[in-house]
Amino acid sequence: MRFRCDSALFLATALLASAVSCRTLDESGSQWPDGAWARHTIDDSSLGADGVRLADINGDGRLDITSPWEQGGQVRVYLNPGPDGLRERWPAVTVGEVGDPEDAVFVDLDADGNMDVVSSCEGDTRSIFVHWGPADREKLLEPDAWTTEELPAASGVAKWMFALPAQVDGKHGTDLIAGAKGEGAQIGWFEAPPDPRDLAAWEFHALYDAGWIMTIRQQDVDLDGDSDIVATDRTGERRGALWLENPGQSSVVGNR
Repeated sequence: MRFRCDSALFLATALLASAVSCRTLDESGSQWPDGAWARHTIDDSSLGADGVRLADINGDGRLDITSPWEQGGQVRVYLNPGPDGLRERWPAVTVGEVGDPEDAVFVDLDADGNMDVVSSCEGDTRSIFVHWGPADREKLLEPDAWTTEELPAASGVAKWMFALPAQVDGKHGTDLIAGAKGEGAQIGWFEAPPDPRDLAAWEFHALYDAGWIMTIRQQDVDLDGDSDIVATDRTGERRGALWLENPGQSSVVGNR
C-alpha cells in the first residue's frame, strides 16, 4: 500500500468512560438542575484510563466498552447494564494485565463469533497483545475465561499507540492496522494468517514512517471503491492529518 500526504478533513472524537444525562446549572453554578451535563462514573478502580472503544459483545443490543488503564496496567471490559443501571458502576472484568496499555479495541480476531480485545502498549512494553475472549458468553465477566498472548511481530518494535481491525488484503481473517510513536514508529498493518490463533504467523507490513500517531480510521477518501487510511500524526516534519491511499488488494503487500 503506497501513501500520499494530502490535506484531509478529519474528526477525532474523544469518548469518556461514563454515561451522561442532560441538566442545566443555575445562575450561581452551584447546583445541577435540569438541563446541564452530569457525569456518572462507571469505574474508578485503576489509574490512567486512556480512551474507550465500543461494541455489543454479548448480543443484547447495547454498546459495551473496553478501555486500557495505562498506569494501572490493566485492560478492562464493561458490559452495558441497560437503562436501569447506566448511572451506577457497570459490570466489569479485567481481561488482561499488560504494561503501559495505550489503546484497546474489540475485534473477533479468530472469527469464532465471540469478541476478543487487542491492546496496544507503549512505554517500556512496546508490544501488542491479544486477549482471547471466552466462547461461552456467560463467562464474559470471569477473568480466568480470558487468555492473553503477545503478538510476536509487534514485540519490541515501537511504542504502539492505536490499532484498528480491518480487512486489508481480502483473505483469511481480520487484519490489524496499527500506529506507534517515537523511535521506530510507523503506520502499518499486521497480516492475518490462515489460522489467526497462530500469532507467530502474523506478518507486519510497514506503510509510513511516523512521529506520534494519535488515531487511525478507514475511509474511501478518493471514492474509488476501497478503504484508504486516514490518520493523525502529532510530531515530525509531516505532522498533521494523513491520507494513505489504498492501491487495491492485488497490490497491498510489498508497496510502500
